[in-house]
Amino acid sequence: MTIEMVSRFAVDNRVLNSLHARAFGAETAEVTPWAQRLARHALTWIGAFDDERLIGFVQVCWDGGAHAFLLDTAVDPDWQHRGVGAELVRHAAAEAAAAGCQWLHVDFEAHLQDFYLQRCGFRATSAGLLRLGSEQPFRQELRISNHPPPASGAGPRSTSVRQHNSATSGTSARRSASNASFDVGSTAAK
Repeated sequence: MTIEMVSRFAVDNRVLNSLHARAFGAETAEVTPWAQRLARHALTWIGAFDDERLIGFVQVCWDGGAHAFLLDTAVDPDWQHRGVGAELVRHAAAEAAAAGCQWLHVDFEAHLQDFYLQRCGFRATSAGLLRLGSEQPFRQELRISNHPPPASGAGPRSTSVRQHNSATSGTSARRSASNASFDVGSTAAK
């Protein structure tokens, strides 16, 4: 059976929401605005299609430079362990490289370690994760000295660090849609 990989496909929010829920085992009544989020934040996204049916998905976000981030790798449970996920990641990595990225990052739960490290070729690294919410994650004010201390001994001049959010469209760096296909193995072996 041949599965088609389609980059930057026209996203139907309900269809992608349903795939995501099946893949992660968490049905939800609320429909995520996938199309809007992807258009705004993603370098690319790739769908795996069996005929017209979406059976897999992955997105790549980026910093506009050397670093890209793999998110939401999802494969329909009926298609898992048949190479679809690894092929999605392979296409995502190729598109990130074609956009000039030098590094593709991914974080994952422990049960997916073999998939990402063995099947997809990532290497283990140390990383950190900070859950954001109502509590302030940092307990002290961060100050950066922008000048050496004055000779008078009055102490260093400091500049407070503040958040800056710069939203850019980035459309010129986005690649046009491309399609590819591959044959899926019929065994359930990893």
